[in-house]
Amino acid sequence: MQAKIAGMKGAKRQPARKPRIRGGKASSAAARSARPARGARGRSAPSRRQYTLRGVPPEVDSALREAAARQGRSLNDVALEALRRGAGMTGEKKVHHDLDFLFGSLEPDPVFEAVLEEQRRIDPEMWQ
Repeated sequence: MQAKIAGMKGAKRQPARKPRIRGGKASSAAARSARPARGARGRSAPSRRQYTLRGVPPEVDSALREAAARQGRSLNDVALEALRRGAGMTGEKKVHHDLDFLFGSLEPDPVFEAVLEEQRRIDPEMWQ
């Protein structure tokens, strides 16, 4: 089927070509861009991202390495777990200890209670 292209006399539209396949791989640019991205060494790109961290403090490095050795896990696994925990993605409930020293420290104070009682008294004349 050949149709005239608008505005061009005598020009005819060419039918769309299918990408040529050589050795099981598409050779056209359109077909190549439709394929999933390839990672290093021709492997399919992983669904996870990769990061390069610079400037890791020595104390953080040693703590991660010690935890990995203690747990018998890889440094990568321990570092990923630390990132998840830091991002709040582990589902653990955060326990805050910043005001624990106040818990149970309130002692009854008769003067303070008297002042509160005075403030709580309603003056009927003000509410008419």
